[in-house]
Amino acid sequence: MNASASAAQTTAADLEWRWKSFDALTAREIYSILEARSAVFVVEQNCVYRDIDDEDQAAWHLAAYDPAGRLAGYLRVL
Repeated sequence: MNASASAAQTTAADLEWRWKSFDALTAREIYSILEARSAVFVVEQNCVYRDIDDEDQAAWHLAAYDPAGRLAGYLRVL
């Protein structure tokens, strides 16, 4: 990896972390979370299952956003 490529990478220190209950999530946050979960589980892992499983409402959601405001990581705690 060259220096310019590594300089463009986002580090953990660059991320904005948001820890929220389901009711505190905005529509945009929910959309980006569901989009990411679909990309990882359905597309990448070929794991076709019902992702909207009625667990989100009781779960806590930890999301990391890069400096441009794009979702960079996500964790759902049941």
